[in-house]
Amino acid sequence: MLVAALAAANALLIWQNLQLRQEVGRAQPRRLKAGERVEPFKARGLDGSPFEVNYAGGGRKKVLLYFTPSCPFCCEQFVYWREMLARPGAGRYEVIGLASDREDRDRLRQYLETMGCSAESQTPLRVALIPDAVRDRYLLDSTPITLVISGDGTVEQSLVGRWDERDLETMSAALGSALLSR
Repeated sequence: MLVAALAAANALLIWQNLQLRQEVGRAQPRRLKAGERVEPFKARGLDGSPFEVNYAGGGRKKVLLYFTPSCPFCCEQFVYWREMLARPGAGRYEVIGLASDREDRDRLRQYLETMGCSAESQTPLRVALIPDAVRDRYLLDSTPITLVISGDGTVEQSLVGRWDERDLETMSAALGSALLSR
């Protein structure tokens, strides 16, 4: 009798464990993965002018950097993002900053100046202020997120959070030139 009760309790625990795993899987935020396709979008630039991101097929790769000034990890990432902007091989890819269109524009300008990426700096970062619909389509729900997208709109890399050594290697390979290691 005791063995039957223990077996039943064990079966119940296994069933609960499987249910919990399903719930955890559903709670994980979805991220873009290599091979997925994304659509072009329209936004506004930091200066208010129209800003379009297109994938014409054979064009340059796009490196999209989703950030917010309030994120400390974004601040740490800018050393690498600035380096991507300054690389001589940067003509093979286009680096674009993405921020929510709800961000304070003056605060963004100050932040970019602090990071050495203002419009007047040697490494200016063009920034698109994206609406929620674009954030939703590109699955941008945390910062920092770095996306490398081929000229035809296929996601090549999707890195979430602060980069580690493996992420640096991944990005160096994706861009065809080594980035500084930590």
